Amino acid sequence: KKIIFIKHLEILRMNNIVDELLQLSILDSGQVSLDIKPFDLNGLINEVKDEFATIAESNNVILTTVFEDLPEVNGEKERIRQVLVNLIDNALKFTPSDGAITMSSKIMGSEILVGITDTGIGIEEDEQEQIFERFYRVDSSRKYDGTGLGLSIAKHIIEAHGGSLWVRSKKEEGSTFYFSLVI
Repeated sequence: KKIIFIKHLEILRMNNIVDELLQLSILDSGQVSLDIKPFDLNGLINEVKDEFATIAESNNVILTTVFEDLPEVNGEKERIRQVLVNLIDNALKFTPSDGAITMSSKIMGSEILVGITDTGIGIEEDEQEQIFERFYRVDSSRKYDGTGLGLSIAKHIIEAHGGSLWVRSKKEEGSTFYFSLVI
């Protein structure tokens, strides 16, 4: 039974890789058909926070939000949700017990800036650009499950919306992943 379970987990992992490669291929083709509609970004951030609240609590990580009042954002809500889920999932993986994650939003000129800040392990400066490449994983992340495709997909989604995705991080001090969306 253990062998069957292990094979089942491996099949799920391979399906995840194939699904993520297919998403990347579609995003790369430039033929992404986004279903752009106005939506409440702060509301979406709260929904994602609620989805991860139990996991954060079980890991003894404080998950908070800090918002400015925002106008509705034009975008594909489910794609932006996918970006937020990826960033929060990563933050939880790399933030030790008794840590904190803050999700924030604010207006910066003609854009909305969203930040996901954690008190996790951080990323070496020379690896910060590479983490958005397909399959790239920093050495310290190899013990965690994942395909190494999530940040690449997130970056493509944000760029397809006319925005940018980047990181600021210091080793052992945590990271902040930012993305911008045009108002």
